[in-house]
Amino acid sequence: MQIIREKLEGYCRFALFQSVLEAEMVVVVALDDDFITGLIDVFGDICKETKRILEVPVTIGIGHSCEELSNIPYAYQSAIDALGYKAIAGKGSTIYINDMEPVGSGKLVF
Repeated sequence: MQIIREKLEGYCRFALFQSVLEAEMVVVVALDDDFITGLIDVFGDICKETKRILEVPVTIGIGHSCEELSNIPYAYQSAIDALGYKAIAGKGSTIYINDMEPVGSGKLVF
């Protein structure tokens, strides 16, 4: 949690909390869509630094963005869906759902 706080503090507004469901930690970020690439890079740095310092691979799932607070549960679920692609993308990386599931085409079925 400390690494995440340090990396995100100067970059954007965010809320960080622990979850008892699928993910261990959840970060809700307030950011314009124009900055999503930078956010992916910041989360990539978090994965690398966590691996270096704690020697533990951390995989981060990034869900769809939303404009309404009422849509946060859908964004959360899409982040969990992104983590489902960990077997393809690999552990210790950042997985953006839009990179794995083209918008409008639905989930990848094996």
